Amino acid sequence: MVKEIRARAMVKELSQQHQDMNDRIQVEKDKKKELDKALSKYKYINGKLPIDTLSLEELVEFKTSLLSLKDNLAVKENEMEVASSFILLSETGI
Repeated sequence: MVKEIRARAMVKELSQQHQDMNDRIQVEKDKKKELDKALSKYKYINGKLPIDTLSLEELVEFKTSLLSLKDNLAVKENEMEVASSFILLSETGI
């Protein structure tokens, strides 16, 4: 009986963590849409951005967008590692 109560509590906690991760993923998807929109104004030719045609202001804005994307990817990677750890822990019954 005690094990069952603990198991239910663990499932509830993991379910909440799963929902929290889904919420964070949605936030990041929304950020990605914003970044995609910001980047879409730059025209790519043969898959490459012709940076020599951009103004200094556009280059700075593009760099800022890339740095933001890099930071967001690092955060997502860490969150995915945490989620994977929780999943592994739940599968092992700890």
